[in-house]
Amino acid sequence: MYRKLGLIGLAILIFAVACSSSEPAGPVAIVNGSEISRSAFETELEYELEFYEMLGIELNDEDIAEIREGVLERLINIELLLGAAAAAGITTESVDVDAELDLIRDMFDTEDEFLGALESEGYTLDTYKQIMQEHLMVQALLDKELDFGNIELTPEELQELEEFYDDEFADLEDAPEREEVLEYYSSLWIEEKADMIVWEYIEELRAESEIEYLD
Repeated sequence: MYRKLGLIGLAILIFAVACSSSEPAGPVAIVNGSEISRSAFETELEYELEFYEMLGIELNDEDIAEIREGVLERLINIELLLGAAAAAGITTESVDVDAELDLIRDMFDTEDEFLGALESEGYTLDTYKQIMQEHLMVQALLDKELDFGNIELTPEELQELEEFYDDEFADLEDAPEREEVLEYYSSLWIEEKADMIVWEYIEELRAESEIEYLD
């Protein structure tokens, strides 16, 4: 199963879309008839700005404008993916959310710690379960529609990695094992290729969709 999109990042985006509601100020965009509310947009924008603040990065007006644009585009992409999942017959009932939640629970010593972690992030168990259901729907869509299993490096790319190891590691006294280095960087390269496949798929969805910007 393709997981490069990331559990937490994607879940936060879906949380913003799933928990949106109509407001007097109106939506920031309409995607194939579905509204992305201003509250969803502002929630995700706040997450993004807090991330930069945590890193100690000062943002100017131009930076913030670019971030706002990026947040809106990501929300639109998530709405497109959820719509495509529904069109493909993938529903919340067709994914095993309980098994996924059990994997996350196993990261904590007790149920109270697990629920406390959710609460600290502003979730209840029910709202987080909804997030995970939709997250798994998107994963199921990508697995169904995209051919990740046949992603591999070309002979030329493998040779490039061999040369990289020789240039960067071979002469080191405590050099890591060649196979370990090649396997690690090969996996990163394959993930990048998978990212490109997902991006191309989203671009296809965008080309086939009606997107109205209102922000």
